[in-house]
Amino acid sequence: MRAEGDFWQTYSMRHILIALAIAFAIPVSAAASDPLARLHSSRAAFLASLPTPFPANPWSIRNPPAGSTRSEALAAYDSAIAEAYQWSGQANAADLLPRKGIWIRPYRRDATALELLEVLDNAQSLGITDIFVETFWGGRLIYPGNPAFPARYPENLLSLYVQEGRRRGMKVHAWLHTLDFGSDWAKRHPNALVQDGFGRPSTVIERGSYMVSPALAEVREELSRILTEVASHAADGVILDYLRYPSRMRGDDIDETPDPRNFFGYNERQFQLILRRHADLASPEFKTFLDTGIPLNEEQREALLERWKRALSEDIEGLIALLRTRLAGKLQIGAAYFPDYYFHRHDNRVQESRRWAGMFELLAPMCYQYYLDEYPAPYGNYTVNRALEIADAAIAYLAPEQRPLLMPVLAAEVPGTPLEAPLHHRTLREQVAFLKGRIFDGAFKNVKGLAYFSYGWIYRDSEARRRSGG
Repeated sequence: MRAEGDFWQTYSMRHILIALAIAFAIPVSAAASDPLARLHSSRAAFLASLPTPFPANPWSIRNPPAGSTRSEALAAYDSAIAEAYQWSGQANAADLLPRKGIWIRPYRRDATALELLEVLDNAQSLGITDIFVETFWGGRLIYPGNPAFPARYPENLLSLYVQEGRRRGMKVHAWLHTLDFGSDWAKRHPNALVQDGFGRPSTVIERGSYMVSPALAEVREELSRILTEVASHAADGVILDYLRYPSRMRGDDIDETPDPRNFFGYNERQFQLILRRHADLASPEFKTFLDTGIPLNEEQREALLERWKRALSEDIEGLIALLRTRLAGKLQIGAAYFPDYYFHRHDNRVQESRRWAGMFELLAPMCYQYYLDEYPAPYGNYTVNRALEIADAAIAYLAPEQRPLLMPVLAAEVPGTPLEAPLHHRTLREQVAFLKGRIFDGAFKNVKGLAYFSYGWIYRDSEARRRSGG
């Protein structure tokens, strides 16, 4: 029989050992239970397990054939992705803004060096539910096979983003520069470009853009084909950006000169289509106004301008209606637009979101203003708050079940912006706090999410590394 002193000595030592074990185990367990830490460390371990350099098709390692044994590192990484998805779902469910998006420009290294994994892991760290993947810009696509617009890269990046986004429970939207068809297409089809009343195309006014007329049949057919191709990639939706006419600037703001020739409705073919719809616009009085900018009666100027803008807006609305009809049930159609169109009296972008907002399932108003709420003149009206009020009111008239998801886009500071710049964005943290505070106070009843523009402005090192590979 053990002596009492030996028993207590052994018992105490056991407790000391257990206490020490617990003391050392707590931080390890805490780290292991952090889904984001595990996500990033698991990706690093998976990448370290791969051969160097990567094979010609590294994605074949990421996605071995069905039924084959996955490596231990890959299985751990996939498990960490699932755990992070569960964590973000629980966090977003309790959030005032449960849907969160991020705008991403893809690069070739996303495929060839598996950089896409880091992009989406970083997105998961922000609780992202929706990714907007830049798919068509500069007249090029991120997937092969379109007969009119070449692929930007040999790899099918849209397919990879859909595949990996789905693995994380994210909705994937193909982001299109809708009416900017790029320089190559413009050279082949110069008569499809928009023109102002002075005979100038968009590239003269908005450097680097090659905007085409939304009224022309070939433009509508090309866009219909792109959207059909996006649907074939099993994307969740498309987001139509550049759904407007060119931006004419005067100084650092929109040119509000009340001259019809500032508007881009003078493409000859588009102009004739407008006259067929509206015989009253072919009257000598109206023709004189469009040709010279001078009305027969100065008091009629505002009414004539509104009539002209309405006709131009109808061509954009007609394009939207056609795309909706062609893709009914195949894709969610969304739009990115500037609510600050209504900050100006004569904005030549003609982005009449109040008229067509109800034609979409998702709206991404670009709230890029520098100021959150009140600000002394001359910037008193140029606030995020006012832009959100406009966006919210644009769909308030619809029945609740018909209202699109309203996901305003907040901008991070542009890389390289000098700190002494007179106009400076508030931090994203401040912008998000402001938006949630206003929603908590009962404002913006239709806002159900928010999005960050852009990935590259938030994760600058990652963006620079990815961009360096083309």
